[in-house]
Amino acid sequence: MEKKGIIICGIVVLALCSLPVFAYGPFSGRGTGACLSGGQGLEGSLTAEQQAELRELRQEFADQTRELRESLQARRLEMRTLMGSSSPDGKELKRVQKEMNTLRTQLDDARIDHVLKVKEINPQAFSGYGRGYGSHAWEDGRRSGFREGKNRRAYCPNTL
Repeated sequence: MEKKGIIICGIVVLALCSLPVFAYGPFSGRGTGACLSGGQGLEGSLTAEQQAELRELRQEFADQTRELRESLQARRLEMRTLMGSSSPDGKELKRVQKEMNTLRTQLDDARIDHVLKVKEINPQAFSGYGRGYGSHAWEDGRRSGFREGKNRRAYCPNTL
């Protein structure tokens, strides 16, 4: 009887521990939201020509910064490799860090230029809270805990 009770308690504990996993299933309320669904957010009030111009600007920004982003990713991997060694070289780490800072500065400058171009077309863009975990409101008052990740900039007009 004692062995049977332990097995039953173990099954109950496993079942209770696995319940939170099911809370993040495919239908848990996490959706793509306004930004990824074809411009129903801030872009919904723009003309078709303005929306096309914004898409062209985003693609141009992505193309122009592709080398910077790839170089930055290569430096991150180099930094991880150096830090993972048994005796990391401090001078080499600092050199890679300085290169990363330079690349980040160049990317930030390009991003600011892009924002200014977008705001010429849509003055309301980039004026909201953005999206992510926490209390971030959309223009219609809904709230979301959905976070697209690092690629959200390519799709969402009001986040950088």
